[in-house]
Amino acid sequence: MYPGRLAEHLVVSELTAQPGLIPALFRGLDGPSAREALTVLGRAALSDPAAAPLLAAVLAADLEQLAIPALWVAVETNPGLDRLIAEAIATQPIPVQALNRIAAALPGHSLALAATASAVLRRLARVSRDHAGSLEPSRRVAADP
Repeated sequence: MYPGRLAEHLVVSELTAQPGLIPALFRGLDGPSAREALTVLGRAALSDPAAAPLLAAVLAADLEQLAIPALWVAVETNPGLDRLIAEAIATQPIPVQALNRIAAALPGHSLALAATASAVLRRLARVSRDHAGSLEPSRRVAADP
């Protein structure tokens, strides 16, 4: 057994046994630390089905901070993360500013994050539509680009 695989197995088994640790361990991570932690779980999810729900829980713990590092992991390590990111974006509260940052971080010419791109753009379109609907008719035209 390779040391990396052993570490992945240990992380999955501990987080599965103690899911309450997830918020404490993953909230507020900086970019490199988040990328490294998500990479360990992303690699584990390639061979251990118990890791995917953990990844979903990790994203739920701090979606605003973890979404962009998760994009990198989805492209570089585990394309299955695309679906998990998309589901989190579609179902969890997230500020418009964070959605804009995620949209800007998406690769321009890649299908690897198609579900995520779709979820982000749908949320942004909904916010834009809701905002435009709240404007007076004379101001709506000015709000359209």
